[in-house]
Amino acid sequence: MNIEDIARRIVADFDARSPGASVTRAELASLSLDDAYRVQQACARLREAHGDGLIGYKVGSKSAEARQRLGTTAPVLGRLFDCDTWDSGARISASRFTELAIEGELAVQVRHDFDSDRAAAANAIDSVFVVIELHNRIKGGRFRGSELVANNAIHAGFVRGATRCPWRAGDGELIIRVDDEVVAEVHGEVLTETIVDSLNWLQEELPRHGFSLQAGQTVLCGTVAPLLAVPPVCRVQVDTDRFGSVNCATVPAVTDEST
Repeated sequence: MNIEDIARRIVADFDARSPGASVTRAELASLSLDDAYRVQQACARLREAHGDGLIGYKVGSKSAEARQRLGTTAPVLGRLFDCDTWDSGARISASRFTELAIEGELAVQVRHDFDSDRAAAANAIDSVFVVIELHNRIKGGRFRGSELVANNAIHAGFVRGATRCPWRAGDGELIIRVDDEVVAEVHGEVLTETIVDSLNWLQEELPRHGFSLQAGQTVLCGTVAPLLAVPPVCRVQVDTDRFGSVNCATVPAVTDEST
């Protein structure tokens, strides 16, 4: 197994907007989870060498059901890059994605380093905002854990809401609409508990890979709403009761636009 070679092919496929074209699913499924993270890290080094800036991390597979399906015992993490972010209202070319899927979730900006502790994690939150996470759903059925990790948790970017809100525990509400139709809702304290749980887990997990959260970094905290397959061209809106809203549209244009 050549981790650097696998990483080069994954990054080349991502750059060509054809994820999964030259790296077979069987090849990635044969990796251990630790080797899959080594592939993800090698991909990150290649992207940073190309000028892509690391701005933080994402937490995925929060639910027990998702972990059972992936054959993992814990959530997974991925990396966020500055070139794969858009502001609310963006119009994004559908050609950037393969089998587009989205998640509506909450994200945070980290104020300072902190020790692994739920109270410390909550105190380290500078602000909370809502995002639409964009995914490439590579063809071929369900992922295994090593495939998901090596493919950077199928992360293809995110759209960030303009409103930055202070952290506050308690009940919350998040509603996802696609082409003006409500497709998923989350209600209750689970919405805010997920933020702290994810941030604390990430701070415990990153040192295993030689990293730690830094002040100013962004963390996508995962969602208890489902991963939603959407049409290649569509409008997506995510509203919350106290953390703002965000929207975007994918369009059949060659170049990205913003509104």
